[in-house]
Amino acid sequence: MKKYSIFFFLVIYSTLTIAQSDIKIMSYNLLNYPQGEMVNRIDTLSKILDYHEPDLLLVQELKSEQGLQDIAEELNVLFGDYKAGTYVPQISNPSNTWRLQQNLIYNEAIFELVSEEVIETPYRDVNYFQLRILNEDGTPSTELLHTYVTHLKSSQGSNNEQLRLSMVEVLIDHILLLPAESNVVVAGDFNVYYGGE
Repeated sequence: MKKYSIFFFLVIYSTLTIAQSDIKIMSYNLLNYPQGEMVNRIDTLSKILDYHEPDLLLVQELKSEQGLQDIAEELNVLFGDYKAGTYVPQISNPSNTWRLQQNLIYNEAIFELVSEEVIETPYRDVNYFQLRILNEDGTPSTELLHTYVTHLKSSQGSNNEQLRLSMVEVLIDHILLLPAESNVVVAGDFNVYYGGE
């Protein structure tokens, strides 16, 4: 099984080659977007996106559907033809008052969204998206990109490490259900504090 994993925490930018095309993937922790103390957040984000021009933007720490739609609209203004996944408020750990969500925004000239799923874990959802890669002429190819966006539990200590591990175990169980030789991207804020973890 091919696995394309992205392990950085704040911003990661990568290029993946599938079906004779380069796909630019970016993962970004938005830090409670659109809330927060920073002003002109969409303006700052717009400059970052304009520089990197991602075909697939995987985001963490969304606080609202409006925030997701604002980013999708900004990508449309910059490049055209971008669409966001469906925003679903956090389902996992319903007693937690600090609720964040993950999602993606994709270039419709390159991808077709086939399915979406929220995977429940003991702490925070993992969001799964099945994307069909389009041929250069816009027709659907047979290539699928299985995309997982996660934000593992933060903070040091054995209890937090165990929560991260339990989230990853749920994620791995889901990946193991995919057909052999699947194209898989796992990205997000992994909150790993040392190499042994």
